[in-house]
Amino acid sequence: MYIPTWLIILGIIVIYWIIKNSKFETVNKPENMEDIEAKTDYFKDDIFRLEHFTSPHFIDLQNDYTVMEVNYLRLKERYSNTPDKLLEITKDWLKYVLALGEIKSARLILDVDFSENAYENFNENTKQPTITKEEVEKKYKTLLNNDWQKLLPNYFERIKKTKPEIRKKHESLGSPPNYWKTLYIGDNNLAKMEKLEKEKNQAEKK
Repeated sequence: MYIPTWLIILGIIVIYWIIKNSKFETVNKPENMEDIEAKTDYFKDDIFRLEHFTSPHFIDLQNDYTVMEVNYLRLKERYSNTPDKLLEITKDWLKYVLALGEIKSARLILDVDFSENAYENFNENTKQPTITKEEVEKKYKTLLNNDWQKLLPNYFERIKKTKPEIRKKHESLGSPPNYWKTLYIGDNNLAKMEKLEKEKNQAEKK
């Protein structure tokens, strides 16, 4: 029996998502800072892993991580002599990284979900992690005040800043696949992604 490729990919992603989340739930929640940071690093790898699809939204998530890591390290230094507060912000950092991972997983599923309710499902799946992400950002911003490092603009914000005539031309062309990369010129995470893609393609040719 023939099974569509997109259905196989969707199945793999769903299974991967279930295993990843169940793995986290079955492990006792860490209570000391070292364990929490180790678990954060483990889930961070998912955010930067090269998937089958390239998307500006994945770069946005990576940029959010990169900037918020600086904010976390700054808070970690600031509260180094306040153990309870330090543990609190470290737990928040883990929650933030987990939220980014959940949003990425939901977007991967959206890319292969061709049902009529695809975007409704995506919005439902990202509702809670998006709230968690925004709340941690607000908390860190309040704690850091003037030392807060602002998040980089996301894809939709970059599109809005594009000159009207360029945006109109882009829309008339039907959104060429790689057009979005022109909005991220100089972006470090885009450069890393393209390097990984190049290395992957070269390995496949051998």
